[in-house]
Amino acid sequence: MKTDCKAFTVIELVAVIVIIVLLTVIVLPSIFGNRGQANSVRSRDEAAALNSAEGAWYEYRTKTGPALTGIKPILDTCSMVPADRINNLQSGGYLASYINPADVLLSTNSDPPQWTPAYP
Repeated sequence: MKTDCKAFTVIELVAVIVIIVLLTVIVLPSIFGNRGQANSVRSRDEAAALNSAEGAWYEYRTKTGPALTGIKPILDTCSMVPADRINNLQSGGYLASYINPADVLLSTNSDPPQWTPAYP
């Protein structure tokens, strides 16, 4: 009696599953580890951009006042709500890119207030 079995054995299936699990264990930490690093870099860059934009605005305010220079004045600069400050800088033309308020923290211990990264 001749048998033509064309199927996988249990050992072959277990070996394939073990290989898949090992590859997953190796790959997943590297994928999610880079996301944390990307958040840190983005947060640091956004804080630097905000500090630069607010520094430019403070310099403009102290040197020229409300002169008509083609840049829209920022009406609500004294707000301590980070989202309002970011929106005012963007609408005033001081920031060209979108900044997520959750990526930066506002420290009001100095004048002008300093922005720091939210992610270490």
